[in-house]
Amino acid sequence: MSKVYLPTEYLNKPCYQVNNDYIRVWESINQNNNTYYDIYFKNDYLIRQGNSSYSSYQVCDSLNTYTDVIYYRYDFDKIIFLFLSLCIIFFYPGLKIFLRMFRRFR
Repeated sequence: MSKVYLPTEYLNKPCYQVNNDYIRVWESINQNNNTYYDIYFKNDYLIRQGNSSYSSYQVCDSLNTYTDVIYYRYDFDKIIFLFLSLCIIFFYPGLKIFLRMFRRFR
């Protein structure tokens, strides 16, 4: 299994689970009234907090399958495309105007 991106503030939690659409991060393990965070990685990393009031043992994944390197984000290709599009839209017309200003002084 390749690495899964997890925001930096959730990397120091004790227990993680990966499901089809979200990653569940537990605040503590094997206690009653646990707080967890669901991080929906297919929906722009939306985060929902919840509580479980039943005592059940969580099945935790290995920590070395998680990373905070931005390259492993599920929507990394969309971010790169948006960044390059914005660079072209904002810098290219400005560069053309700047070069035309100095062309008339030749």
